[in-house]
Amino acid sequence: MKNIKKKSILLLLPLAFLTLNGCDEQKEVISSTTESSIGNVDSSVTESEFAVTIEETENGTVTANKTKAKVGEEVEFTITVDEGYYVKSFLVNEKEVALTENKASVEMVEGGLRAKLIVTDSYPVSVVDEAFEKKVEGLDNFKYAFNGDASVEKLPLAKLETTIDLGGHTVTFTGEEFIHSIQNDQKENVQKVTLKNGSVKIDSTKEVNNFINATYAKKFTVDGIKVEAKTSVYTGIYCSSSTELSILNSTFDLKAVFVVGTNNLEGNNAGILVENSTLMTTTDDKDNAAMLVNTVGSTVTIKNSKLTADRQAVIARTGTWEIEGSTLTTTGAWLDKSEGNANTNNSYLSGAWKAGNEVPSSALVIGDNVDNAYNENVVLTAKNTSFAAQKGLKVVTRRDTKHNTTVTMDSLTYKNAKDALDNGKGVSLSLSDNGETLTDLTATVETGEGGEATLSKETAITYGEKIDVTATPNDGYKVDKVTLTGIDGTETDITAAMSFNAGLKNVVKVTFAVKETGGTTITAKDLFPDATDNVMTITKPVNSQGFVFNFITASNKTGASYNVKKNADESLYENPFLRIKGEGCSLQISKEDNALIKKVEMTFRQSKGTNGGPDNLGLGDATYTSNENTGVWESAAGQETVNLKVEANTSDSGPSYCMVEIISFKIFCA
Repeated sequence: MKNIKKKSILLLLPLAFLTLNGCDEQKEVISSTTESSIGNVDSSVTESEFAVTIEETENGTVTANKTKAKVGEEVEFTITVDEGYYVKSFLVNEKEVALTENKASVEMVEGGLRAKLIVTDSYPVSVVDEAFEKKVEGLDNFKYAFNGDASVEKLPLAKLETTIDLGGHTVTFTGEEFIHSIQNDQKENVQKVTLKNGSVKIDSTKEVNNFINATYAKKFTVDGIKVEAKTSVYTGIYCSSSTELSILNSTFDLKAVFVVGTNNLEGNNAGILVENSTLMTTTDDKDNAAMLVNTVGSTVTIKNSKLTADRQAVIARTGTWEIEGSTLTTTGAWLDKSEGNANTNNSYLSGAWKAGNEVPSSALVIGDNVDNAYNENVVLTAKNTSFAAQKGLKVVTRRDTKHNTTVTMDSLTYKNAKDALDNGKGVSLSLSDNGETLTDLTATVETGEGGEATLSKETAITYGEKIDVTATPNDGYKVDKVTLTGIDGTETDITAAMSFNAGLKNVVKVTFAVKETGGTTITAKDLFPDATDNVMTITKPVNSQGFVFNFITASNKTGASYNVKKNADESLYENPFLRIKGEGCSLQISKEDNALIKKVEMTFRQSKGTNGGPDNLGLGDATYTSNENTGVWESAAGQETVNLKVEANTSDSGPSYCMVEIISFKIFCA
């Protein structure tokens, strides 16, 4: 029998086999060979070991107790990180692996193990307790990141700089104040705070004044945060003094009086940036605003953002403002809430404003009209921005007597606000298209009977341009009244000025009246009977017998009326009266300022007296007409003084007088 020579055979795993088992041609496979004899055939069996590979990481190190292992064998990894850094994630073959005291054991699989360490400079946190708060507040600088959803009463801050990363998770706020900035011992704003990357739900049973108090921070940034409110707060972010507040790529959907608010009593020089963000709020009483800024020295920039509220979207009482590519909306819900709100709003449109958001309901309110508050010029520029007001005005501007309000709007912004812009007197408003002032306003004039009126310009009018009114009465007429009606429907008397500064709507109305030829004023002196000579001179509105007159003097307009009121002492006399004896009594009317009396008309009736009664009442000593209880005296040429005698027939069988009630009398001037 022939001897068969033994041969060693190296068994190699084909490429397809490696790929199916999670490896590729680049993975290192270490083979060991064993020999065996089957009959006259020699054979070799290879058992593979797979490599352990570790990706290099800055600020951290991963080591393994083996560089290779067979499938099923344990490989232990040890993780260390540099000072100030923390493990964010440890991955093996792209899967998260939990660490125990910075170690992890993983079984070898076909294809090998690939380890990757991700480190962060933010401390990982899942629970914010008292110990954690003290840890953070005792450091100058600190960063921490949530590694899951959490419920917190507050988020602590380091002394100088703090970064809070929500890690894409949701934090539920249940306390009194979510974040509260503080000054240093020298009362300086030194803290820099960043809140980023996640969601916050406000669900607190406690009274929340300020959700975030950033007013004592040097810089406060909110980036990539979504805030939703289940319960109410007073202010979303409060930032009054020397704070650089940035709201970036964020959404605040609150139940708050203000989403962003300042207080002019507590500081100045706030800087606010809102970019690519949405600020909106509503409350049960609908009395709210998305943003209020009233601190001196403030600068505000709003870009590519949406601000919505029920009363005012933005109130710019002080500062320098730039608004671009944004939408400001008032829902009008506050005006709809009650008739009282609407009346209050009208009072603010026509009168002085109060504090906070006690100003007209509008998408944008600019300036102030009270001298002793908010003492700063306001400069606002709006570009490519739209204004929406389901009820109320889109834009309202005002200024006080000491400070200027200057507003510049581009074409798109101007067109969005044009149909509801209430521009206050003296406010500088520039409406431009590509740097050129818009001149597409118009004005119209309406005239009544008795004359004609013209305007110095009726078309191609620039906003704020002075327009003169010329009114020409016909013969025998004079100008009675000139009014201007603006965009809000308010009618303003401009009779004295005979000019106006053009607004967005300009409707002038001129009325004429018949021109009188006499003087301007007359005085009526009424002479009533007394016990001696039947004559009593009345020099005051109330005479000695308690007669009260509505008027003693009147302008010389034709038909000026002197109406008589009831007696003040109703227990004595029901009405003013004449006590007429048989010989009658006198009534004297005297002139003032060269007025000439043309006619006197009296209305009277019996009030109290005898059975004789005033059978024949009339005006004596002149031509008169009598129709029962009305007498008219007329003068042919007009005179300065009229002496009238009121006569009445009395009964011979009874007392020699009767009581006659004066209903009214009128004096007509020549």
